[in-house]
Amino acid sequence: MMLGAIINPLKIGYANLSVNREKYSVSEDVIFGMPSWGILYWLVADVPSNVKPSNEGLGEPFDFRPSHAPEWNNYAHSEIWAYKGNVRVQDPNPSKVVKKMYRQLMSERAKIIKLPEI
Repeated sequence: MMLGAIINPLKIGYANLSVNREKYSVSEDVIFGMPSWGILYWLVADVPSNVKPSNEGLGEPFDFRPSHAPEWNNYAHSEIWAYKGNVRVQDPNPSKVVKKMYRQLMSERAKIIKLPEI
């Protein structure tokens, strides 16, 4: 893992982010077919929950949770899904505040395994 490198929060997706479960794969499986891409690492506990749409706490918070979504060629494939309450938001479009907070938290918690080729 690379120490000291910082991920640009704007490069982290908030809508159904594709990830792999370590238990069933190796890190390189996440970039199958895209060898020039980079690889980041998070623990499940690093995924933000209870992200509020405003500093005043107005509006229902978003929870983000990893969910197993296997593909025919990648059993370990999962996605980080957005929820309001206990209902999954299929096509999330959270407020700018939620997007910013989610991306910032994920950026701070990410560990770099492989930098993308430029």
